[in-house]
Amino acid sequence: MDVPALSLLPVDDWNDLRALLAQGGELAGFADYIAESLCTHLGQDWLADYKKREKGYWLTAQLAQFWNPRRWDLLDLALSFDLLRGQKGMESLLKQLRNNPSSISQAGVQIRLARLEFRRSSTVSVEEPAEHGTWKPDLIVKVEGERAMRVECRKLSIGTKALEVQQDRKQPFDPWTRIGDALHEKAAQVSQDNGWICMELDDGSFGPNGWMTGNYVGRSFEEVAADIYLKVHQFLKASPAVAGVVLLTRPDLDSAHNSAHNSTSTARTGDVVSTISIAASEAHLFTLCGSRASKVFVVPARSDQVTQVTAWRDLFSLDPSWTEWASEELLGREIDCV
Repeated sequence: MDVPALSLLPVDDWNDLRALLAQGGELAGFADYIAESLCTHLGQDWLADYKKREKGYWLTAQLAQFWNPRRWDLLDLALSFDLLRGQKGMESLLKQLRNNPSSISQAGVQIRLARLEFRRSSTVSVEEPAEHGTWKPDLIVKVEGERAMRVECRKLSIGTKALEVQQDRKQPFDPWTRIGDALHEKAAQVSQDNGWICMELDDGSFGPNGWMTGNYVGRSFEEVAADIYLKVHQFLKASPAVAGVVLLTRPDLDSAHNSAHNSTSTARTGDVVSTISIAASEAHLFTLCGSRASKVFVVPARSDQVTQVTAWRDLFSLDPSWTEWASEELLGREIDCV
C-alpha cells in the first residue's frame, strides 16, 4: 500500500479523493467505496493532516511512479481495513495511524502481510504482545506443526542520499549500505525471540538507473535473486538469532522496466511469472491486479526451515488474486484486474 503519492495530488480531503478516483479508469466505480472506507477507519481530517506532515518530501521520490497503480493500492487498503476489522491488534494499529498519519507507509507492509494471513488462516494477529524480552512482533504467521513465526515489518523508502543523487547529480551509491543498516537495526529486536524480518524495498534499488550503483534495473530475475541471497545470507551469518529475512518490492515498483525486457509484459494478472530456489531460499515474481508486479525473496537462516519457507510461499501465493477475492468476499462485486 502506498499513500504518499497523495501528497502530490490536488487532494485535500476524502471528497477530493472520491472525485479524483471517479474521473475514469477501471476503478471509477469503486470511488465511493474507497473514500468512505478510508474516512471511516482513519478519520475525517486524517488526509489533510497527512498532507500537512509530509510537506512534499515525496516529490522527487515519485517521479518514476504512476498514479493508476496507486489507485489499486488504495482499493487494497480499503478492503483490508474492512476485512480485518475486529482482528486481534487491528484497533491498536488503527489508533497509531490516526495519531501519526506518517506511519501509514510502515504500517502498509504490516497490513499487506496481515490481509494475506487472514485469507490463508481466517484469523490474524497484529501488534502481538511480547513473549520474551521487550519486542512486540508486528505480525504472527502460522506454520503447520510448528511454533508460529513472529515477524517484524519495515518499509525502506527513498532516502536523503537518493534524493540528492536525483536532484544534485551526486555520485550513485550502493543501496545495500542502507538495506544492511536497516536489517541490523531490526535484528536487535527480533533476536530476542528468533523472529523474521520482512522488509519492503521502495528505496531506489529497483528504481531508475543512475540513482545507485549495483541497482537491479535491467538485470534478470535470476541475477537479482542470486545477489540478494548472497547479501542476506551474509547478514544472517552475522546475526544468528534472526530466523530469516523476507524482502519484497512494492507492487509495480519496477513493472515499467520489467516490460522493457519482457519479464511481465506477456503475463496475465495472477500469474507466477518465475520461481527460483537457491539453497533453502526462494524467490518469486508474480503479477497483481492493475498491471502491477511484485518480487518476493525468502531467505531462511538455516536449511532445515523447510516448513517456514513453505508457509511464506503459501502466504504470498495468495497475493496475485487477493484483490479479486476480497472484492467478491466483502462487496459481492467482481472486478476486472487486467
